[in-house]
Amino acid sequence: MDAYIEAADDILPEPDLTIDAAIFLLRAAFIAQSMKQLSLVDTARTAIVEGIRGLADGGRLRYTIELARALLFLGSNVSRADLELAAQTLERGARIEHDAGRYYAERSFLSSLDAVYQALDDSAARREAQRRVAASHEADADARSVASHLAAAAHLEDAIVVYQRLQMQGKVDELLRRIREQYQAGQEEFGQVEVRGAIPSAEVERLYDVRLMPLSLDDALTALGALDAFQPSYAAARERAQVIAEYAPLNALLARTIIRDDSPTRHIQSAEERLEAQIQRQFVFHINLTGIVIGLMLQRLGQDKGLDARSLGDYFERWPLMDPRHVPFLRRGIERYYVGDYISALHVLTSQVEGMLRSMLWQGGLAVTGLTRDAAGIDADTLSGLLRRKDVRAMLGQGLWRYLDTALSTQDGLNLRNDVAHGLIKPAQVTKVSVVIVIHLLLCLTRFQTDSASS
Repeated sequence: MDAYIEAADDILPEPDLTIDAAIFLLRAAFIAQSMKQLSLVDTARTAIVEGIRGLADGGRLRYTIELARALLFLGSNVSRADLELAAQTLERGARIEHDAGRYYAERSFLSSLDAVYQALDDSAARREAQRRVAASHEADADARSVASHLAAAAHLEDAIVVYQRLQMQGKVDELLRRIREQYQAGQEEFGQVEVRGAIPSAEVERLYDVRLMPLSLDDALTALGALDAFQPSYAAARERAQVIAEYAPLNALLARTIIRDDSPTRHIQSAEERLEAQIQRQFVFHINLTGIVIGLMLQRLGQDKGLDARSLGDYFERWPLMDPRHVPFLRRGIERYYVGDYISALHVLTSQVEGMLRSMLWQGGLAVTGLTRDAAGIDADTLSGLLRRKDVRAMLGQGLWRYLDTALSTQDGLNLRNDVAHGLIKPAQVTKVSVVIVIHLLLCLTRFQTDSASS
């Protein structure tokens, strides 16, 4: 602890190292609190308070957010005067960011300010801080509506969550109207929402040249669905999550409840569950990245080997395990994808993954029906029910099973099948990448073939 405090004191004057100093003090607070020695806690508290003052005096308010969190971590050992100092500093930072139009940064200050007011037991100030978070989302929506109505609607949805919690029904009604207006104005934007990021183009090109270029079109499509090089890696997600858990000091402050659509879906009870939740978040990222890469591969196959809606539909129709009932739907969904109608493509193709999977399992000798909820009859098993079964998992293999489950059926995953089937899909989910992920899942099923020796 002393080493962290000394290191922070040494580098705090250096602007480029401010974040490192803040992290060092946060770690010192963790150590002091875990050792439960008042003298150590007071030493850490003094260093943190001095750090807040120094950063405030130097105008480097951004990093006082981490120090305020460190102060809160010390709990009841922090004086009211210290908390009031943190609140004043965070308030100043929030105002500066708001005036500069940096609303995301403003909300970071306000979120920490809310936590400080909670420690101060000031309910009125907490309510005001939360109201300002909602107002910040509104301001962000106004700023972003020029470029994207859907992005503006997303911020208004976030604002509504806060106003509902504050029971400000007038604001909720107002924003519901504004959201409808943004969706109507943004109809042409559906399908244009993309996952943005720096993709290593040289590596993608090398992957295509080595794995797909030498193959025929059909063999290349089979390779996309079968080769490990084109699959999201749960092992890599676990490795990344373990690195985060070990080296990211703020990881301990992650929420202990998984929230989906503004409602808690699961409460995280232990360190093991926090790690599993972090692994799942990393795996979802891997799935999205896979969608981006597969999209680029399909584009190259179109340029080099003539892949289009017709040839992709032909490939699926020739699959030996294909049930002819699915072909017209697949062709229509694929055709919609190639013309950029991602709303239609996603709604048509997502259900076909479930249908093709069910047909394939049945041809492989597995039951695809079960008792109804009242146990009075037999009905088709749900996708979630199928994926929970050990025999289905064994046939699919661990990698494909997890990919299907996370992309289609798990609430802390993409949950595309359930969101589409139950009308819960949001505009931000209707992207080219989402449709590519579904197409890739369809391709992954074609790795299975009939056994000519027995069937």
